[in-house]
Amino acid sequence: MDLSHGGPGDRPPGGLLGEQIRPPSHHFSPEQRALLYEDALYTVLHRLGQPEPNHVTEASELLRYLQEAFHVEPEEHQQMLQRVRELEKPIFCLKATVKQAKGILGKDVSGFSDPYCLLGIEQGVGVPGGSPGSRQRQKAVVRHTIPEEETHRTQVITQTLNPVWDETFILEFEDITNASFHLDMWDLDTVESVRQKLGELTDLHGLRRIFKEARKDKGQDDFLGNVVLRLQDLHCREDQWYPLEPRTETYPDRGQCHLQFQLIHKR
Repeated sequence: MDLSHGGPGDRPPGGLLGEQIRPPSHHFSPEQRALLYEDALYTVLHRLGQPEPNHVTEASELLRYLQEAFHVEPEEHQQMLQRVRELEKPIFCLKATVKQAKGILGKDVSGFSDPYCLLGIEQGVGVPGGSPGSRQRQKAVVRHTIPEEETHRTQVITQTLNPVWDETFILEFEDITNASFHLDMWDLDTVESVRQKLGELTDLHGLRRIFKEARKDKGQDDFLGNVVLRLQDLHCREDQWYPLEPRTETYPDRGQCHLQFQLIHKR
């Protein structure tokens, strides 16, 4: 809730909020109005995400504004609030959209990659910044940290350094304080003959890639980079480009990935 319009001596902007969310009472029955109020209380009690600058953060203030906006008497407010507090907690979700990436590494002989992403939420482990243990944890790949049934995968975009996916996933989690979002980007390695790869050869770097490919297991995908974020650091909505982090310092610049997030819940 934006407080930037109020001065130091101004009354809290309950009136402004009331204008924004006051239900048109002549359109609602008392039962419908009560259900709407309980839904609003439930949303405040189980809100997620870091607050925006100049927004109200205290639940008590938000609840007071709701009470004023709906013109609910104090005793009725307390009764309804207690009833809502006794309801089952919602299922918390992160709505994650993998939009696109740019400037990723070219791992194929052609100088391009066939990228896809694996993503999910690791629960029970935060990602505290700075410590050696956290950096090692951040380098761990999704398939080693998140159960297979909770791992999601994008489509493969062939022969590109600037893939576009625009795919959305709903990821459930239990506790925002110790959950983290993980995304790995990989280059799909298809089994090709040496003759096929030589046919795609364009420069000396491509020849080096052929030698490197020969040393690794057939069908082993190449790591392109990852993004690891603590859920508790996210705002309710995020729309950003994130750098793809390396597991080693061989290629520190691995490009960027455009991600959109929305913290939601369902009952």
